Amino acid sequence: MKRHIPNSITLLNLLAGVVAIIFLADGSIYPAAILIAVGAAFDLLDGMVARMLGVSSEIGKQLDSLADMVTFGVAPALIARELMLRSIYMESGDIQLVGWEQVLPFVPLVMVACSALRLAKFNLDVSQALDFKGLPTPANALFWLSIPLSSVHESHVHILGQPIVLAVASMVLGLLMVSDVRLLSMKADRGDRPRSRWQLLFIAVAALLFVWLQFSAVPFIIVLYLLLSLLRNITSRNEIQS
Repeated sequence: MKRHIPNSITLLNLLAGVVAIIFLADGSIYPAAILIAVGAAFDLLDGMVARMLGVSSEIGKQLDSLADMVTFGVAPALIARELMLRSIYMESGDIQLVGWEQVLPFVPLVMVACSALRLAKFNLDVSQALDFKGLPTPANALFWLSIPLSSVHESHVHILGQPIVLAVASMVLGLLMVSDVRLLSMKADRGDRPRSRWQLLFIAVAALLFVWLQFSAVPFIIVLYLLLSLLRNITSRNEIQS
């Protein structure tokens, strides 16, 4: 019986993503963002419970990827699309989209394709046990859900609300998901070794940013994550060469 517990939690992640998509179909972006955050909590919990119970399985691994595809792949792309549509309508004041306005709302769908490719690669790539290759899909999801959850008075929210900026962010984050750039994993190393100094630095700075800016800090935290990962890669390469 206990072997079904982690998979049940994974299914809750999946259902949170599906309900988020249903809300987005009605244009309800705020509850959708909350549901993606709930799905992220379930995503963390299922792995922890599986390890605690000692019931990790191949089917659980595949089910986790399917749930992540919905909650962290499709739903965030639809949030980006909804943000883009709202911004376009506010700027133009027209109900009918014309020209480039008809194309831009489809750009976030690139993230759906990139999420699928990344999750498929992740399941087959054993080299990602301690580090990630490319941006994890939950990190991409956190970026997008943070925008509707942030205060409308924050300046960076206004910047991210521009259609072109949203389109570029969709493309960049999508490409990062399928890139081979090594990024920090927040998991502790095997053998109960302590976290690396890069992990600790990221956790400390990210916590300070979140306390200061709440959900408005998330885009900055994602950028911090990328920068520290790149700096770690450069430092490690220099240490090996020397």
